[in-house]
Amino acid sequence: MKLHVMKSLWGVPPPTPPETHFTKVSKYKSLGYTGFEVISFGYNDSDFMSAVGEVGGMSIIPQLHTSGGYISPQTNDYVYIGSLEVEDHVESLNKELAHLVDVQKEHPKTPIVAVNVHGGVDIWMDDPQKVKRWMENYASSVKAFKKQWETEFKAEIEVFTETHRQRVPYTPVGFKSSVLTNATEDVVFNADLSHWCVVSECCWDVSSSSSSSSFDVRGTWFKGVMDALKT
Repeated sequence: MKLHVMKSLWGVPPPTPPETHFTKVSKYKSLGYTGFEVISFGYNDSDFMSAVGEVGGMSIIPQLHTSGGYISPQTNDYVYIGSLEVEDHVESLNKELAHLVDVQKEHPKTPIVAVNVHGGVDIWMDDPQKVKRWMENYASSVKAFKKQWETEFKAEIEVFTETHRQRVPYTPVGFKSSVLTNATEDVVFNADLSHWCVVSECCWDVSSSSSSSSFDVRGTWFKGVMDALKT
């Protein structure tokens, strides 16, 4: 197993002269990073992608924001989620996954080693049918993408869906019943549990146990989720 130590460029401004993409990438490599996690502005920046390839020994994890990932022409703000419709998110996911194949062809010296998806919308978790439609379509899209990637590049690639606020699953509440029950082996979770801390109304106590006289029910859901993820 190879450990990739990735530098997230979320919130990191582009280089300003005399700094260049090449010098910036070289600096992070000297600090021990083996690659970068970047949103659409990163993997669509040809100069940046070329610089990563020129420095060498580094890779990319694109972070996809379904139904988002662009600047609004009306407000000039970044759009994280542009639609609440399941079909729009499925279409967006398929479009961006297909685009990544083209990006890799354009930059063969800059390997894409995985994809991190911020997918769906949090309010769907109140609607089991929407969660089911999203998870089924997500799994199907990921399976097809991974097969195409292996055919095109003779390499495997993993796709994760992140536990991120505003997305599915944004909270541990209902995660096991509404998300895991509709997940297949093609659904791999990137557990950014810090977001779960932010949105949870209760605090967990991992030291709690049912045999303890001071049993605290706040610890039960966390152990249940962890046990579910292990299976």
